[in-house]
Amino acid sequence: MTDVSESERIAEAVRRAMATAEAPAAKSPGPVPLRELIAAFDLIHDEVPGLNCRQVARWLERAGVPPPRDLPDDDGPLAGYLFANNRGAYIFVNKDDALPRRRFSAAHELGHYLLHFEPGEEVEFVQGDEQEMIAEEPEEALGVMEREANRFAAELLMPEATCRRLHREAREQHAHSPRYLEHRIAGELLVSREAARWRLRSLKLI
Repeated sequence: MTDVSESERIAEAVRRAMATAEAPAAKSPGPVPLRELIAAFDLIHDEVPGLNCRQVARWLERAGVPPPRDLPDDDGPLAGYLFANNRGAYIFVNKDDALPRRRFSAAHELGHYLLHFEPGEEVEFVQGDEQEMIAEEPEEALGVMEREANRFAAELLMPEATCRRLHREAREQHAHSPRYLEHRIAGELLVSREAARWRLRSLKLI
């Protein structure tokens, strides 16, 4: 179980993201405008086919940005990658992934930026291809920062007000089975069924 301070930090980061981008209220229908949110923080966001550390280094070098010195020369697949320093910040996601996965990966890396990047430092966060967007295993099995970035992405992409509205509408239509709700949220908010299931459980709606 996460403590209140972590929940408050994540909620505040979500509010900051929405306010900075002057995004529509969380109760508005449709997917959260993720690209606008990322752009509002002057982050470079790119989708790279076959994303891996080697490709990240090449991309940064072509852009005139020295890559991290400890970045491995590795061609193992990645779902997402964040590199940030005082000169800029860059979010990369794997273009070969399905749209819901790409959106979650980008939101996950934005969460790292807002929650874990301190001006004056240089940071990098890697989201491995083997890691589920929302782990089925207990949250305690993840590192603290990975857990926080996952929770940020889930709360940003699946606002509580929207999830509760869809749950209420389903009950009114007598179609409130967990599978129906997962499908409805995944379709309307462009997330995976697994992520929708996790969010519904966290809100105790299923």
